[in-house]
Amino acid sequence: MFRKLDPDSELGKQVSAFISKNKEGEHMTKKFTEEEYQKIVEIADREWAHEKFVEKEKKYYWTTKKKDKYGNVMHLKRDPSGSIERVPYAFYSENERLTEPEVIAEGYNPNYYLKEEVE
Repeated sequence: MFRKLDPDSELGKQVSAFISKNKEGEHMTKKFTEEEYQKIVEIADREWAHEKFVEKEKKYYWTTKKKDKYGNVMHLKRDPSGSIERVPYAFYSENERLTEPEVIAEGYNPNYYLKEEVE
């Protein structure tokens, strides 16, 4: 069974480079050995399995559980420099979609926040 090779994947780039380097008109100048075929199949299978079975980390919108003295909740978002900050407003933009490890890495305790899963 063959799967379509993604030209932007690492394997796709390697195969494209090999083909363009070894082209003579429309015919390949080198035949693949059994070992080379096996290596190509192993790499393709690894990439396919990773894409299919490795679960991507879920992203959430993060809002404080408690309100401040003015009755506002705070939201976590990524600022232009890449750091995560607390802000009193929410636009629910791409900058506010954060994974739990990102929040923890910035020193925030996820237990103090309500999280709303992003599709």
